[in-house]
Amino acid sequence: MEIIDIIVPIAAIWGALLSTSMLILKLYENKVKIKVDYENYVLEIPNEKPTEYYTIVAKNLGSKPVTMAYAYIALENYPSEKWHNLVEDGATGEDRSINGKQISSGQSIKAEFEYPADFSSFVTPKTVGNTIMVIGYFIDQVGNYYKSEPFEIDDKA
Repeated sequence: MEIIDIIVPIAAIWGALLSTSMLILKLYENKVKIKVDYENYVLEIPNEKPTEYYTIVAKNLGSKPVTMAYAYIALENYPSEKWHNLVEDGATGEDRSINGKQISSGQSIKAEFEYPADFSSFVTPKTVGNTIMVIGYFIDQVGNYYKSEPFEIDDKA
């Protein structure tokens, strides 16, 4: 048995392992990673009823940019019942639409929704006291859905 009979199979195995690991790393590198979270706040204007807002935030944790198309909030147990009250800023003329907005790596985008949503017309959702469990969703232009963990909002209706 010659030395070449030993080196060739070892080199072939080494090459196969190296190329497989590079492929796995490349697939992992290009994977879209979006984390959706939520915030809520109350805007109080003197002599007016306070307005409550719910904001869902999509943060790009991957290295590939993602272009968003749509955002909504839905009841946890009834995802087809969507809340579309996306806030439009008429005072400043700021475009708050997320359609076509790109999120680069490490950046985030917000979609803001004004309370109240008309949940009363829906099938009675799972409630905790006066709260309703909802989930925030973002949809990219390819049709992929990204969702938050369930969170509760106060059902004042």
